Amino acid sequence: MFAFTIWGKFASFKDPFTISQNITLLIPPKTTIGGILASFLGLPYQSDRDNIAYYDDEDFFDFKYSCVILNPIIKKSFSQNYINDYTKTFSTKLENLKKGKATPFKVSPKPINRELLLNPKYLIFIKDFKYEKKVAELIKTRETIYPLYLGNSEFAGNYKYIELLSKQKKKEDTELDSFMLQQDSKKILFTENTIYSQSRFATKTTKDRSYQDYQNVILSDGKIGARDIEFYEIKTKNNIYNCQFL
Repeated sequence: MFAFTIWGKFASFKDPFTISQNITLLIPPKTTIGGILASFLGLPYQSDRDNIAYYDDEDFFDFKYSCVILNPIIKKSFSQNYINDYTKTFSTKLENLKKGKATPFKVSPKPINRELLLNPKYLIFIKDFKYEKKVAELIKTRETIYPLYLGNSEFAGNYKYIELLSKQKKKEDTELDSFMLQQDSKKILFTENTIYSQSRFATKTTKDRSYQDYQNVILSDGKIGARDIEFYEIKTKNNIYNCQFL
């Protein structure tokens, strides 16, 4: 098991169920974390002579992950018109625009709603990853191959390795710092002034870039109290986290 934090000014983890709108999930889903790990390792999107693409690696997504929200979730919603001109004259129009010559582009007639996360920060735990030793060392020494992006290439992010002192699997009453698995939702000890929400996302991406193995999790704006639940107690230098893994 290893851990690292990721953060930035903006993030957007697109919900694949929102086809025509760019609505963000509240946390990076497992598929996004898989993509981040692949970029750290320098694994390509398409296989070549030297490397197999992580999409083509059938057991790449067999790892388990957990996510702790470190900064309050703040979302910004707005509408945006996208350029919708994919004709063969697009390159010419773009060059003319660079030279200061006005060239009309076709604009999407319908505004697209977008959501961004502001100042997001997460603590990510990974266990049973096939490249664990290699990627953990790359993160620790900051020698990762590709830069970190938080959902979109325009949202650059930062990261830091977090040293783990110990980990122990338990089953008892606790307060979870991470999400809660949907299957354990009946064990929630609800508290006043706490907001609970449900999120659904894929946990695997196949070589044809389709999403599979969807799972539901429970999120909250604080700790999630639960009775007689399985979790990992993970100790770092500065804190103790109680987490479930997906």
